[in-house]
Amino acid sequence: MEKDQCTLRFFITDVNILNMHVDIKRKFANVTYLSHEKSVSPILPEADRHYNGLERRLQIYMQSNKPLPELIDEIEKHNIHVDYHDNLNIQVVR
Repeated sequence: MEKDQCTLRFFITDVNILNMHVDIKRKFANVTYLSHEKSVSPILPEADRHYNGLERRLQIYMQSNKPLPELIDEIEKHNIHVDYHDNLNIQVVR
């Protein structure tokens, strides 16, 4: 996968609940895997399952105004910690 494309794999504990393909150059993101709507919706509501929505949600989680590419780089290097989603883990696959 190119540097400007990646897949974000969302886990609760060790269970993969959501995968999103992100194309940074085209500013496009789409769901490629969804386990169950009820488990995914609190993490990433259906209305946010696109590039801008994903960016906005990650900015909230990470308490940052950085653009999505920088947020993804931070997640790749340091993972993510969200107090109210303490079992959330996001894996970046390039």
